[in-house]
Amino acid sequence: MTDTVPDETTICRFRNKLVGNRLYEKLFEDINKQLEEKGLVVRHGSIVVDATLVRAHYRPSPPHEEAKDPDASWTVKQDKPHYGYKAHMSADKDCELIRKVEITPAHVHDAEVFEELVVGDEQGVYADKGCYGQERRKYLERRGIFCGIMEKAVHGRRLDQWRDKRNKFISRVRGAVERRFGVLKKHYGCVRVKYGGIERNRCQLFLLASAMNLKRILSLCPV
Repeated sequence: MTDTVPDETTICRFRNKLVGNRLYEKLFEDINKQLEEKGLVVRHGSIVVDATLVRAHYRPSPPHEEAKDPDASWTVKQDKPHYGYKAHMSADKDCELIRKVEITPAHVHDAEVFEELVVGDEQGVYADKGCYGQERRKYLERRGIFCGIMEKAVHGRRLDQWRDKRNKFISRVRGAVERRFGVLKKHYGCVRVKYGGIERNRCQLFLLASAMNLKRILSLCPV
């Protein structure tokens, strides 16, 4: 901590090496492995899966001009257009440590990334209605994992009382990952990505997730 802070060029070169060799993934995995060894990540627990929209670094280019960020895309949420990316995350339901992260263009549906966020050692997976579908349910059943995905009403019909109560319960459980996204945006400034291009922003998301897990240790194991 007493050493001189490296200059910007050195930091950029280091980051580029992380991106070029995808070492940021290994860094995140190694940190989580150490957390598991200390008993902070409980295998056979449950995870919560969710996603959030993040603005692109550049403004969208006019139709006649080449896009400054060809990896960013448009989507619509709650009748509002959004240009940029989507950050996906799975977090431990109890300790709220981040297990997996991923980033995609904004138009990619949550369900397309669902399987990538499943760790494989959990007993249950909770998610919102964006992941609802027989394909995800059967995927979890084949692996003996409890399916805690919220259900959608079919053809405009209201859910019965039991399914409605189930959805409300899952909604409360999902608070674990929603709080992680709140920290990511409020304290780490991840409302807008820092770079153009998905690969460098993917590296940034993994590094932020690593930093959040390290900081989370202070709450789980106060000095």
